[in-house]
Amino acid sequence: MANMERNILEPKTQKGKMMKDKLKKAAAEIYGEKGYINTRIVDITTEADVSEGNFYRYYANKDEILVEIIEDMIDDIYEESMNEAKSQSSQKIKSSTRAFFKSIKKHAKLYNVFVQVSGFDPFYKEKQQELRKRFLKNVRRTFEKQQISTDIDLDYISSAIASMIQQTAYNWCVLGGEKEYNLEELSDTVSNIWINAIESTKKNSN
Repeated sequence: MANMERNILEPKTQKGKMMKDKLKKAAAEIYGEKGYINTRIVDITTEADVSEGNFYRYYANKDEILVEIIEDMIDDIYEESMNEAKSQSSQKIKSSTRAFFKSIKKHAKLYNVFVQVSGFDPFYKEKQQELRKRFLKNVRRTFEKQQISTDIDLDYISSAIASMIQQTAYNWCVLGGEKEYNLEELSDTVSNIWINAIESTKKNSN
């Protein structure tokens, strides 16, 4: 997988685009239900209610379609949170974090597969690092816009905050957490820790 050469055919007609979207939607559902190892191409085509010939028109194997739906998921998670992060006010931090949590919950089953395959496949591990780098860059940018102490190591604090947000979202929105939870209350709690960290670094600079 790490050295997989992709030669995916892009549809030229609206009908072709609809067929490909149908296959990707079905694949996301099946991978979420069965996991990576147990998913077969016939499971995907059965769910999509299309022939295997239509599958092979666009994808050479089940890995190619998994790569594509995971890339779509990564873009969606990133873009949804970024749409709420156009300023650095406390409310924007809360809105951005809430959007991230909601997006992880929306993709919970597929995201769990993503985490699992990242543990043994270098290709998906790289994709996971790509998502983290995007997220980490935005967290760091938030701190850089504040007048913080020169004693603060931005790499450390940005990594800590990003890890808290990502792992909390995974534990609660994907794995289910330890109890019934309110997504907005949970994300706001995480946001408040982030906001307090900003305020603390600003106080240390005085």
